[in-house]
Amino acid sequence: ELELMLGGTVERQRHSRGQIMMAAAGVVTVSVASQWWVIGGARAIWVPEGVHHAITASTAAELRNLQVSRALAPHLPAQTCLVAVSPLFRELLTDAVGGPNAVAAGSRAAKILDLLLMEFSPIEALSLFLPEPTDIRLQRICSKLRADPADDRTLAEWADTAGGCTRTLERLFHKETGL
Repeated sequence: ELELMLGGTVERQRHSRGQIMMAAAGVVTVSVASQWWVIGGARAIWVPEGVHHAITASTAAELRNLQVSRALAPHLPAQTCLVAVSPLFRELLTDAVGGPNAVAAGSRAAKILDLLLMEFSPIEALSLFLPEPTDIRLQRICSKLRADPADDRTLAEWADTAGGCTRTLERLFHKETGL
């Protein structure tokens, strides 16, 4: 379990086990390669073992993080994905995070973990998936907006700050993000 303050960041890292991360409170953004995943409420994220990722809190947040060995769950996806968080999944994950690191076969903790993995349900939610643009001008804008989502500059003001004209920025943003 990890508490993040508003604007708090966990630097880029990777683990030998996959991770199920759920924001029990607040909103968290997880960056994986050049992709940004927003989790909170009814969404968690699965980050497979060995995948570099960083975490940023957009609000004061409480993050539940369960590392899962591939040996225990060979069926889990090989790619990062969003996971549906039902009330049952939320409670199972909360219990599993608070449990022992080493789980004895047949124990209560093992059964909770088994049920949690049975309830693991990847979802498509592209509205919460934010691709990272490759154009340096767009990267400047996106970086500043991630740091301060309340920034209400107009596109013309962003063009002055980042370089380029509004039409070029509009066209590039649509081309590179599909948004």
